[in-house]
Amino acid sequence: MNIPNLTKLRDTLAAAPDERFDIRFAFSRDGEPIQQREFTISGCGTAACVLGWTAILFPDEDVRLPFWLNNRQASDLFTPPGYYSRPGYYTRARAVRTLTRLIADAHLGEKAKVRWTDPARGGP
Repeated sequence: MNIPNLTKLRDTLAAAPDERFDIRFAFSRDGEPIQQREFTISGCGTAACVLGWTAILFPDEDVRLPFWLNNRQASDLFTPPGYYSRPGYYTRARAVRTLTRLIADAHLGEKAKVRWTDPARGGP
């Protein structure tokens, strides 16, 4: 796994305000999907999910490539179970914690799991 790029994504999400993260859409404005070209780093009411922020931070790459993720890891990171029906569950803070755990487990390589829940705490 590419720890520097995962860290860049995590730190970008950590610094972003909550309203800039929406797991339901790659890019959105006021809870409605928009095209990537309409998204702005500076704000203007736009938000993005993990996949969207990845596309913004690493625009010239397939979204798995900046992190060296396998297909399962990419799927679990970018489209967690119930992501569309549970937008309040998959928050920016939860995404930051998920990325922090993935970075810590990066030494496991292909065996590292993307964990949106914290088993040590019995849930989120």
